[in-house]
Amino acid sequence: MKKLVITSAIVLTLGAELAMAGGYNLGRPGKNIIPIEPPVPAGNCLTYDYVDLNYVYQDFGTQFFDEGKGFSGNFSKSLGRSMFVTGSYERAGYEYDWVDHIVDADTHRYRLGFGAKHSVAKCFDITIQGGGQYYDSEFVNHAAKDFNSWGWYAGPGFRFIVGKRLELFGNAFYSKNEGDHRESMLSQHNAYNPSAEVDDYGWRFTPGMIYYVTENVGLKVAAEFEKEDTSLLFGVRVAY
Repeated sequence: MKKLVITSAIVLTLGAELAMAGGYNLGRPGKNIIPIEPPVPAGNCLTYDYVDLNYVYQDFGTQFFDEGKGFSGNFSKSLGRSMFVTGSYERAGYEYDWVDHIVDADTHRYRLGFGAKHSVAKCFDITIQGGGQYYDSEFVNHAAKDFNSWGWYAGPGFRFIVGKRLELFGNAFYSKNEGDHRESMLSQHNAYNPSAEVDDYGWRFTPGMIYYVTENVGLKVAAEFEKEDTSLLFGVRVAY
């Protein structure tokens, strides 16, 4: 896992250097590249109309969960000059070591929310987002361990164009989910507690970068840090 994090950091650094040495001016990443005309006014550089497709690798920070991987997609749609709507879906799977045998788990995560943006400098926006989320986990041939939960998230973020083609972004979301396990796994191996309530809350940090290779397509590298869990995302952004 440490190697993957270090690799991502190297990619971010190289991406920044490439952006500074790029061959043309990125006036509006994901919209229009205008290499000759004067710079666009502050607030017009960043588009909020896009779709992301990602491969996801997960590390859970425990010996009981392993081989976490899957895919995800998310979108953003602008609503006027300062508002936008967002949504995402993630499907992943992992292996759960339950009393010395391996159980395969499939997970589904849905998020839908709204956001507001404010330009504080040329090609530099701060954002605030919030919405609802639903998490569902199913264990192959072990339905008694299935669980689901509902919750919400909210927090600030930023988007910033560096150089000519590179976008840096990050969010800090506080979230809370409530639900129940048909069979509690909170103590991992030693307890059985039917219909145990789950109250999960904390911060989720999502730093990342996008390197635009064309007017409407960018390569994305990002991460999600949430308690002991870490996810790395490698994907593509398509603006429309």
